[in-house]
Amino acid sequence: MVAGAFDLVHLHAKSGSLSPLKHFAYDVRQVVSQQTLPGYELILTRDPNGSERLNFKPIAVEALTTRLRKRGLISNSEDNL
Repeated sequence: MVAGAFDLVHLHAKSGSLSPLKHFAYDVRQVVSQQTLPGYELILTRDPNGSERLNFKPIAVEALTTRLRKRGLISNSEDNL
């Protein structure tokens, strides 16, 4: 289930970014590929008209914890949660 979605052109306009759209889109793709937004799963899709869309949905805390552990951002000890 997708919790939300934004067309990249619309997201670029609303973000206030001074980067050109193509640089902004590249940066968004990097964030999506690295999944660096805690608590959310990010997915890029293309609409039938060719527009690129950023989709996001919340992820379970366990999945987030697992991802943070894999990156070494939190320890494997349950005591630190």
